[in-house]
Amino acid sequence: MADLFAKGQRKVKDLRSAHANVVVERSGVKQNWVFDLDLKLGEFRGTIDVTSGATKVMSQKIVRANGLTWLMAPEEFWVSAGYPAEGAAKARGKYVVFKVAEGNALAERYSVDSVITAIDRIRERDVRAVPAESDAEKVTFVASPGTSSETRMTFRRSDSQLVGLRSDAAGVKTELVLSKHNDPLDVKFPSPGDVLQP
Repeated sequence: MADLFAKGQRKVKDLRSAHANVVVERSGVKQNWVFDLDLKLGEFRGTIDVTSGATKVMSQKIVRANGLTWLMAPEEFWVSAGYPAEGAAKARGKYVVFKVAEGNALAERYSVDSVITAIDRIRERDVRAVPAESDAEKVTFVASPGTSSETRMTFRRSDSQLVGLRSDAAGVKTELVLSKHNDPLDVKFPSPGDVLQP
C-alpha cells in the first residue's frame, strides 16, 4: 500500500495538465470550481459558482495565462470590490484584466498547485490506507488522521493516478476530483471582443 502512495505522489508531481472539479465550503458558503489546468506553467481557465445554502449567489469565469489574470463576474461582484456602479455596469458580460500584482493574488486564491505541493510534502510514514473507503479499483489513504489537517487522498490502483482528495482544515472543507488531460493544454487569452476595453 505504501508503494502505491509513493507512486501516486510521483504521478501527481509529474502531472502536466488536468481537469479539476473543486468544492470549497466555509461558513455555509460553497464555491464550485471547474478548471482546466496547465500545472507546469501555472495557467488555468474555468468557472467559479458561488452558492449560499440552496441559493446560487453568482457565477464567474476566470483565465490565467502568461502571467495575467482575467475575470468575468456579475455587476454586484465589482461593486462589492469597490468599483463604481457605472464601471461595474460596463463590465457586464466582459472579462476584466487585472494589474499583475492583483492578478497574481487572485490566481493564488484559486490555485490548485498548492494542493499538489501539499501532497508532495506528505511523508509515507504519516499515511495509512482506509480499507472501508477502498475497493478493487481504488485505494484511499488518510494523512494526519484525527487532526485539524486530516486529508484523504484516493488513488486509482491501475495507474496510481490521484482521482480525489478531501480535507477539512481550519474550518474549510475542500473536495477535489482530478482527471488527467490526454492532450497538452493550451490556455489562451480571452478574445479582444470579450474583454473590457479602457
